Amino acid sequence: MKISLVSEVEFKLQSVPFANFISHMLLKIHRVTWHCFRIVVPPPQILFPVPDEVAAADRDNSTGDPMLRTYLGCPLRIEMEAQDHLDFFDISINAVVDANGGALGPGLPTGAALTSSFCSPSSRAAVTGGDGPNFPVGPGPGYLSCTKVSRAMDWVPSQDQAGMQSRLCMRASAVSGHQVTWCVLLIVDKCRYCAKEGDTLVTIAQAFSSDWLQLFGANGGISDPNTLAYLQLINLGAMYQARAGDTLALLAARFLTTVEALALSNPDMQISANDELGAGTQICVLPGICRTAEYSAPSPS
Repeated sequence: MKISLVSEVEFKLQSVPFANFISHMLLKIHRVTWHCFRIVVPPPQILFPVPDEVAAADRDNSTGDPMLRTYLGCPLRIEMEAQDHLDFFDISINAVVDANGGALGPGLPTGAALTSSFCSPSSRAAVTGGDGPNFPVGPGPGYLSCTKVSRAMDWVPSQDQAGMQSRLCMRASAVSGHQVTWCVLLIVDKCRYCAKEGDTLVTIAQAFSSDWLQLFGANGGISDPNTLAYLQLINLGAMYQARAGDTLALLAARFLTTVEALALSNPDMQISANDELGAGTQICVLPGICRTAEYSAPSPS
C-alpha cells in the first residue's frame, strides 16, 4: 500500500490489490481542533394572568386575595389561560391541593370540575428536521406541543354549601419545575338562590322549610309563583346579625320558624340549638310569618 501526500489536509490512497475499486479515491482527513462551549437553555417565562372577573373583585383584608362571590344554584365559571412567553416549554393548569391544610387551600370545592385543557402548539413546532432556522427537532415530552393552554373551572354551589368560604389556588407550571400561582377566596353568600329548570316558589320553599307566600312577598318582581325563569335570583329571607346570648332556639322562637329551618339555610353553622352564636354572626332567617292553616299552595296557572 502506498500513501502519497496530496495536500495539507488531503491524502491519496493507492493499493494495488484493490486498484479496480479505489485507485482514484480521495481520503480527506481534516485536522481536528477542540472548541469548548456552553449551552444555556433559558427557563420558561410563564404568563398566567388572573382572570378579569377575579381581578375586579374586592380583596380580603387578611390575605389580600380577591373575593369571588356567588349564590346557591348559580353556575360559576372561571376561565384561565397560560403560556410560555418563549414559546418552547409546555404549560399545564391545575388546582393546587394543600394536603396539610395549609394556606394554599383544599383545592377545588366539592362539586367543581376543571374542563379538559385546550392546547396550542408552538409556532416553532413546524420546523421538524433538517437545518431549520429555529429548532431541528419536532415536539417532544414537555416542549413545543402545548406552549399555550386554556382551561376553565365550572361549579354550581349546592344547598349545603351556603355560607362557605374556601380558598382556591390555581397554578400554571412547566416540566422544568417553574410555576406561577394565584389564589381567590370563593364565597357562597346565604339567603339567595338561583332557580333551576322546573323550580317554583313551592318547591323552593319546601327545600328550605319555608312557605311559598313568604318567598312571594320577598320577591316583588315575581308575578306567577309557578313560573320562574331559569337562574332567576330568588331572595330566600333576610340576613340577621346575632347579638350576645342569641341561640338558634331563641331565634326560631323570635322569628316564628324552627331550628331545623335555620339549620337548612345556615349549613355553615355546626352548632346545637342552645349554643350561643356569638355577637356579629351572620344568620340567614326565613321568618314563618305566613305559616298558617289559611294558606295553601298556589294552583298551577
